[in-house]
Amino acid sequence: MNAVNKVLWRLQYEKSRRIPHEKIQPFCDPAQMAAFFRLNQYLTDKTNTLLEPLYKLRLLEIDRLLRKYDVRFVCEMGSGRTTFFFNLFRNIYTVSYEQDAKWRELLLKYFEENGLARPQIVETATESYRNGGDFVALPHSPCDLLYIDGPYIKRTDSKFDTHTGKAVYYDFERLLDSGLPKIILVEGRTDTVDAILASRHAREYNFYGELTWATERRRYAHALRLSRHSIFIRKS
Repeated sequence: MNAVNKVLWRLQYEKSRRIPHEKIQPFCDPAQMAAFFRLNQYLTDKTNTLLEPLYKLRLLEIDRLLRKYDVRFVCEMGSGRTTFFFNLFRNIYTVSYEQDAKWRELLLKYFEENGLARPQIVETATESYRNGGDFVALPHSPCDLLYIDGPYIKRTDSKFDTHTGKAVYYDFERLLDSGLPKIILVEGRTDTVDAILASRHAREYNFYGELTWATERRRYAHALRLSRHSIFIRKS
């Protein structure tokens, strides 16, 4: 990692660290914030998956976009802590798609044992497709926000023919063909971001690349935003 990238990563970390929890709207309610951290501890204890260091920046970006663009329907690729966060918004309907049956049941068990409304987490298999893969079964109804944090396709032999050698996740193709979301958020998965940018729908969106994508591709105008997501905002 070069010196410029190191500085940018440090700035992003400091930006996230300095965010007060109260700036994230659901966390203005101490009960909701406590519930989020109880889930985090549950997942940490059961699976050893840790809460990422930049979680406050990630949640703040989600929170602001949900409210700014009056999001009412979220379609989430991959389930987890963000699923819980989306479901803190009582006026938003969220459907999450998950390939890991054990992970799904673990999440649903937590909601049930804590007397929380059961989230919509739909289990569906994945398949290899082109230069990566996608979920086998997805709906064709348009959503307001498409959140891409999954699935996972294991590389079998050589690297994929992508910028980083990792898989592209092509679920966005079917979902965008059924109707353009107001917002597309991609967490990591920078090769998927490249595929969206190369798609016929890209011209319908303004794009703001996350720091990971920007530093990998030396797009420093995007890097200066220190964003935790790659963000596509529909122009009209």
